[in-house]
Amino acid sequence: AVEAALQKAHPGAIWAILGWQNNPSREILDAVDKSMMLVVDGLSDRYTTVTDRESDWDGTPYAFGSIWNFGGHTPIGANAPDWVEQYPKWRDKEGSALAGIAMMPEGADNNPAAMALFTELAWTPGTIDLDAWFASYAASRYGGEDPHAVAAWKAIRDTAYNMTRKDAWSEAPDGLFGARPSLGANKAAAWGPEADRYDTTAFDAALTELLQVAPRLRDSSAYAYDLTDVTRQVLSNRSRVLLPRIKTAYDAGDRVGFDRLTKTWLGWMKLMDKILATSAQHLLGRWLVGARSWGATGAEKDQLEYDARSIITTWGGRASSDEGLHDYANREWAGLVGGLYLTRWKTYFDELSAALADGREPAEIDWFALEDRWAHQQDSYPVKTSGDIRKLARQVRDTLAADPHQVALAGSADRGAVAEGRPVTVTVSFTNRNGFGLATDVTLTVDAPEGMTAEPAGTTTAASVGPGETFSATFRVTLTKAARALVFRVPVGASYRAAGTRGSASAAVRLMAGTGVGDPYRSASFNDAVFGQSGGAIAIEGAGADLWGTTNEFGTVYRAAAFGSSSNATVQVTSQDTTGGWARAGLIVRNDLSENGNGSAGYVNLAVTPSNGCVLSWDSDGNGQLDSIELAVAVTAPVHLRLTRSGNTYTGECSPDGVSWTKVGTATPGGVADTQDIGVFMTAANGWNGTRGIAGFEDFSVN
Repeated sequence: AVEAALQKAHPGAIWAILGWQNNPSREILDAVDKSMMLVVDGLSDRYTTVTDRESDWDGTPYAFGSIWNFGGHTPIGANAPDWVEQYPKWRDKEGSALAGIAMMPEGADNNPAAMALFTELAWTPGTIDLDAWFASYAASRYGGEDPHAVAAWKAIRDTAYNMTRKDAWSEAPDGLFGARPSLGANKAAAWGPEADRYDTTAFDAALTELLQVAPRLRDSSAYAYDLTDVTRQVLSNRSRVLLPRIKTAYDAGDRVGFDRLTKTWLGWMKLMDKILATSAQHLLGRWLVGARSWGATGAEKDQLEYDARSIITTWGGRASSDEGLHDYANREWAGLVGGLYLTRWKTYFDELSAALADGREPAEIDWFALEDRWAHQQDSYPVKTSGDIRKLARQVRDTLAADPHQVALAGSADRGAVAEGRPVTVTVSFTNRNGFGLATDVTLTVDAPEGMTAEPAGTTTAASVGPGETFSATFRVTLTKAARALVFRVPVGASYRAAGTRGSASAAVRLMAGTGVGDPYRSASFNDAVFGQSGGAIAIEGAGADLWGTTNEFGTVYRAAAFGSSSNATVQVTSQDTTGGWARAGLIVRNDLSENGNGSAGYVNLAVTPSNGCVLSWDSDGNGQLDSIELAVAVTAPVHLRLTRSGNTYTGECSPDGVSWTKVGTATPGGVADTQDIGVFMTAANGWNGTRGIAGFEDFSVN
């Protein structure tokens, strides 16, 4: 019907249809004249599994496409190596249906290098050499040869334009200044990369080199734009360096350190806003004035301004915002960074600081209400540029060169459980994330808690650590007497200097005392687990690839034959390491938990996960393999869980406080026995990468 209507209205028209996930379907392709269709492929540079579009679309002509930003996000970068490798390969293959290119970023007002490179694909007979292309681009961009311009674009090419589809993304990560405030924030838009996709420390060289471009080439608008955008990106990248340090300070109850780090964070946001104010393309005011200009009346102008504000923030009403669409179209623009974004983070940090001072939990903040008020305002923002970008860019470089907060400190252990006679090796790793200078006089430490000792197993000091370099030291940690806690933090630290300024960083390694368990409990391990018990507290440390289908890798502490046909069990999951988005910790029921074969029927578990809320899973046909699932509420540990059995029906619930309960779902497993084993369990769900983790439990009871 669509094709017939299109041809009737526009004889000879080509139907352009988006190639995305399972679209276009086989049913559509079988029903149309394929010669009159063009599939614009949105996934050419997204997934390594996309290799044969001729088979996928049955010979329908298609265009090689890229979406290097969603929502108009402003980060620099694209999967350029995939473009220059895949396009000529697909074009030149026998029977190729490739018919062109499809440039499809959701915002086309940024990444000019991506636009220039991508459009050259269709006009280049062979394969584009990226090194040569970017060197030539630097000269054409600024109107002359300059070694510093070439070096700047080589740094950008080697980092932001060196991403590939191996990680299943086609865009660079957005900055965290534009994220809804959270100490665990790892992206601003809900559907976006959660970690750096390139070496952001090496990217800093681009700013150093751009500042040294010859004066005769600095007067162009292209140079000014690039200097603004690179400086913006340098600051934006710091958000992913500093936020984990802010979280560490808060988790440790270090208010002085927390306030110092958050002051730096807010200062960087204010500096970014000044940088962006030098560029007309980065002004929020122009966006808003442009929207108002389409209105014929005052009411229309106000509505259009609301639309322009809300689409880059709340995406409309509370429902769409709560579904995850808030900040889908986040941008680092002058007025937005220094306005709404700064207000959000300052509001959040002020509340967390007050909570530390008062010794209480922070109050919840209704972010939608705050954002919606901003979206309905009509306060004005500058529509003309201000400031000298070269002076401000030098200020950013000099400020960052001397700032001591651009390091990453991490601690890890070769095993997560320590016991008498079974020490663990703790490795402390210090990474200099400052691309503008050395970290000097570096000393690494482990502060062993009472009942433990930590002895260095080699050198613990380094005279200097260069930009992007990592220095590590190892320590042998031994349990000398009964630990004061079942799961405990072993603090690790670093002291150093940045351009003469003293700095320090801290982190922690979580360890568990591997004491084993006593009556009435038993334990079973199908994931190389270690178990610990102290009174009513239970902990399990282990691995586990997954818990679904034929993969049943978990460790459990359980009570045998304790779960009858009208029983319920409750537990509080006090902690859970983030070993994978589907890592699970909670309650598990099976006819026999000591066995892990296909005959282990009556199989149900209720668990909390790091990324998918509370999950109820069960084996519907009694073959010992989980095959059914229900999910509810986006919560993480600590959380209370309750599993209730009524005959062959099991109801799972979760609660933040053990008082107010939310139903997760109802399970009807196959092959249920009259009495079953019931216990607590964990799996790392690490996807076969070997990562281990710890889960802690309290108040496990069966009634």
